[in-house]
Amino acid sequence: MPICFIEAPAIGNDAKTKLVEKVTAALRDAYHLSDYRVFIREYPGDNVAQDGNLQTEIRPVCFVEGPAIRVDIKSTLIEKMTTALNEVYHSQHVMIFLREHVLENVGINGRLQSKNPQVVEALKKLAA
Repeated sequence: MPICFIEAPAIGNDAKTKLVEKVTAALRDAYHLSDYRVFIREYPGDNVAQDGNLQTEIRPVCFVEGPAIRVDIKSTLIEKMTTALNEVYHSQHVMIFLREHVLENVGINGRLQSKNPQVVEALKKLAA
């Protein structure tokens, strides 16, 4: 159920495939769940500003939406995702935001995930 949104410059399909594989592996290692989704939003430089100036070099930003996990797992996830993003975008300025959601606020297929025993059990091992 974790979802990753990557906001970055345009890249080729081979690079996207590599990125998606590495990001999905990092998410899988962190969450031990299923249904991982990665969305890549691509921007040309004239649509991105840094400190009030349009950019020629776009620095990737990544948002991960998922359930709460321990700090040590978060740290490893951030390291793996940063490595994957740096390899593809060749940027040392990657920002990653983790947005944690309690299971009572996540629904899949008409059911709150707090009522899904498989998810609840899997996350007990990963909780803070």
